[in-house]
Order: sequence, then structure tokens, then C-alpha cells
Amino acid sequence: MVEEDFDRVADINFKGAFFTLQRVAAANDGASVVLITSVGNQLGLPGMAVYSATKAALRSLARTGSAELLARGIRVNVLSPGPIDTGMLGRVGLSEADAEGMRNYIRKSHPMGRFAEPQEMAKAVAFLASSDSSFVAGAELSAGGGMGDL
Repeated sequence: MVEEDFDRVADINFKGAFFTLQRVAAANDGASVVLITSVGNQLGLPGMAVYSATKAALRSLARTGSAELLARGIRVNVLSPGPIDTGMLGRVGLSEADAEGMRNYIRKSHPMGRFAEPQEMAKAVAFLASSDSSFVAGAELSAGGGMGDL
């Protein structure tokens, strides 16, 4: 396990969401909060211990946050997407050949054989944030295209 990135990954993936939720909750009765995690919170992926743990912490934060805030009408839910075609692999220091190899590996190993489009995740967030999900609280919507669910 790679430990040197723990603080940075925890700051980005968990602390930022925690402090944002804290601020939102202080001033917004009746809010709907959607935290974004990853199907990685459900999978045991080698080399991804810190990432996966911080994403699982967000799932827990949604459950606990809803339990604490429902009396004020604040719902907290979580969206857990699978791989999304955002171009991120080209920006993380991989060569183009390595990035394309990773994209091909993901496509071949994914139940749907493809990446999600950002618009697909936006629609899921819109549902969780809307009154259409008014009786959904502390829930995780897995949008991994079967990854982690099958």
C-alpha cells in the first residue's frame, strides 16, 4: 500500500466533502446533498487502498449525515459512479500509450464494455437532488454500469 499520498487523498476525497457538508448544514434547512464517491468504495482494487477507503468514508458520511440532519429536512445521499469518460487518464502523468492501454483494459473488464458519459452521472445527481427522490435519505446509488454490483 502506498502511504505517502494518504493525507493528500484524504484531504481531497473526504475532508473537503465533510467540511462542505458541515457548512451547508449550518445554513440550509431542507437541502438535498449529493456526495460523489466511486464504485471503488465497494471493490478491493490492488493499489487503491487509500482512495477506496476515503470513498467508503463518504458513503458512511451520507448515512450518518442524513441520520443527524433529517430532523431539519436535510437529506444526504451518495452517487457511486464507475469509470467515466472525462479525459482524466490523459492528465495523470500516463503516457498516451499507457492511458490508452488503461482505457482498453477498463472497457474489456467492465460489464457494459464502456465508460459512462458525464451526462449519465449528471442525470443521476439531478434525481438525487430533486424532489423526485424526496423519500431517499442516506442511500447510495450505484451507477457503475454493473461494476461492483454483479
